[in-house]
Amino acid sequence: HKKLSVLTPMGLAVMGYAKGDVIDWEFPGGAKSLKVTEVKQIKTKSNQIQL
Repeated sequence: HKKLSVLTPMGLAVMGYAKGDVIDWEFPGGAKSLKVTEVKQIKTKSNQIQL
């Protein structure tokens, strides 16, 4: 399964993108175009973070 966490640099970069959007991303082997195929919000028991 090709999943992307918002805790990764790429995940942060694509926040706000929608299904069907295309982004260009630099990988060590060269640039690639990636298409957003699905966006899901994972529900948690609590939306709060304790500091």
